[in-house]
Amino acid sequence: MVLVLCVYVCVRVCLAGGITERNLRRVLDETGASEFHASASGCRDTNMSYVNAVVQLGRTSRHVDNTADVTHVRCADRDRVHSLVSIARQAAF
Repeated sequence: MVLVLCVYVCVRVCLAGGITERNLRRVLDETGASEFHASASGCRDTNMSYVNAVVQLGRTSRHVDNTADVTHVRCADRDRVHSLVSIARQAAF
């Protein structure tokens, strides 16, 4: 008796890089993709009372004198995430 094992490999392509609320619907429609990745980032206050100049938080912006602006940090924005999810759900996958 011979045992034959079949393995199916599934490769998924995840769209990423510059995905925004302005282009997500068009990108999904034109590619037929069913998944995407987006940073959906926004800027928010850190509310920090102590700043350690050696530690960098996320993608901090820089001042003209090249010092870090630690009063604001870029991170995922809840409203942008909800907006992208809503757009993706309306797209015909």
